Amino acid sequence: MKYLLLSLALLAFFLTPAQAADDGLYDPVAPAGSAFVRVINTGLERSAVEPEIRGKKYDEVEYGAIGPYVPVPAGKAPVAIGTLGKDIEVAEGGFYSLAVRGNDVIVFKDAALTDPAKALVTLYNLTGRDGLALKTADDKKIEIVPPVASKKSGERPINPL
Repeated sequence: MKYLLLSLALLAFFLTPAQAADDGLYDPVAPAGSAFVRVINTGLERSAVEPEIRGKKYDEVEYGAIGPYVPVPAGKAPVAIGTLGKDIEVAEGGFYSLAVRGNDVIVFKDAALTDPAKALVTLYNLTGRDGLALKTADDKKIEIVPPVASKKSGERPINPL
């Protein structure tokens, strides 16, 4: 009995630091009822922007970069990105990309990746032209994402490399 108690005490002593070291490995779990929003910065100013959603500021997004998805409560969400502002509606469990383009914020409803064995390629058409498609660069010009209208997006799940 004495050895059992000693073994349990030693086990508890050695497991506690290991558990504490795991705390920083994973992002916190998103609150129930969250939507997920990110910013694509292609603004005219060619500078970093600091997004603010429902009054909460998030990390700057450099020009030409895409920020990470951040959880926000579902429903109406006032957004400020740099000097631009817009009210958006986000649904629980939905994924949204907000593209800063010129003096506008374009809202894209993103597809959720449902197959963890696939990668999702998304094409955002931020041009003024309709029919933008994503094709391979080789001579075959195989279509990866079919033509997309201006200010719309298209996606395709693919096998990862």
